Amino acid sequence: MDKLHQYLKDPRNSLAREALVKNRLFYDVKLHFASKGRSLLAYEAEYDRDGFDVIFDELGRQRHFQVKSVLKSSSTASFYIHRNLLRPNIDELNYYPLSHDSFGVGYGGAVILVELEPTDESLNISYYYVDGLILSAFYAGILSYKSKVSQQSAVKSFGEFRNPRRLGGQIKLSKSSFVRLSSAGAIFGLSGFLGADEGNARFRVLQAVGRAFGLSQPSFSKVPFESLRDMARADFSKLIDTSKLQC
Repeated sequence: MDKLHQYLKDPRNSLAREALVKNRLFYDVKLHFASKGRSLLAYEAEYDRDGFDVIFDELGRQRHFQVKSVLKSSSTASFYIHRNLLRPNIDELNYYPLSHDSFGVGYGGAVILVELEPTDESLNISYYYVDGLILSAFYAGILSYKSKVSQQSAVKSFGEFRNPRRLGGQIKLSKSSFVRLSSAGAIFGLSGFLGADEGNARFRVLQAVGRAFGLSQPSFSKVPFESLRDMARADFSKLIDTSKLQC
């Protein structure tokens, strides 16, 4: 095992690893925006009370994120995430297959999982993403794994998220519930940032999820679910690695 791998694996270096991961994430996302001729503001939370530690802001559009990291060689298969972070905000609540009385409004945030693969003195990075909408898309069959085991694991994570008896606290999400991103910039297409090249992706997925459960806007109420699902999958294919999915 090389020294970089040993360093990143050592629990004593957890804070240093966290700082390294965030610096790399900030570099990648700001480079993405700069390549489009735009700027992105990034903030770190002063404390981690509600499960988020990063806020990205562009043109008044803000989104809260929890950043986690894992070594590719790790056997870690699940993560504990604050439910308040993933619960939808007031603008999106009516699209989700959730009990409003027991569920309530949250941050409408997401989790970015950074997978690290040390190689000598360099570091290969893969980004994974999950939020309440991704969990709902797995449940609705808009996203579906080729592997039944992985699909069942993702749907089980949605059950944790949806559970009306859990108003707050942390929930356990499997790694299968995270989608692997095609690039760091894909974070913003999935998040619905207005300036993102694929900014309509989130809206299409919202409509497809809402239509699956009879919750979409009246203008989409007559559009077959299969049509909305196929449009959402087409948008997904630009943002995520679909090699293990039925898209």
